[in-house]
Amino acid sequence: MQFRNHVITLASAGLAVIGGLMSSGTSIAQRSAPVRIVSPVPLPVRDVDNAARQPFQAELCTQAPLGGTFCGAKPSSVSVPANRRLVIEYASGRCPRSGFSLSNGEDWAASLQTTAGGTQARHLLHPVPGIAIGNPQLQSAMQLNGFDVTQLMRIYADPGSPVALQFEDLGGLGSNAITCEITISGYTVTP
Repeated sequence: MQFRNHVITLASAGLAVIGGLMSSGTSIAQRSAPVRIVSPVPLPVRDVDNAARQPFQAELCTQAPLGGTFCGAKPSSVSVPANRRLVIEYASGRCPRSGFSLSNGEDWAASLQTTAGGTQARHLLHPVPGIAIGNPQLQSAMQLNGFDVTQLMRIYADPGSPVALQFEDLGGLGSNAITCEITISGYTVTP
């Protein structure tokens, strides 16, 4: 019986302590002053955890066969700054560019070529389903000429290395000059 009384007393004391702690947290929170942002608006934001990140984006254009003038002044490659590593997070674009078309049966592939850790690699850009024509598996009911690319990714490129857009005829059936314009975005960091 005495043991039972001690357990009840301890349980009651424990509940009283817990209740006191809970109410003291509430009272502290009620005494807080509201936060008011006066200036600047909008509030500038930076990645506090990764302060060394610098935004990066580039427009790339290439054509097949190489050497044509459809891309104008847009380059087919961009060099990563010598003291920075590039992380590509997103690519979007259109192949071929508006105003050009693919013949039915043509099979083309767009890719980015990078060097990471001293090793070159080719990263295929996947067409948006239902937009492509040419390859019979990708032919859409709307008979659109070309395909769009919208792709999340994480591709690395070494400092000073080129990032090149490639566009190639996989089936050998291409008979026209075809262009591909892709915008890449991401960030650079100090290696």
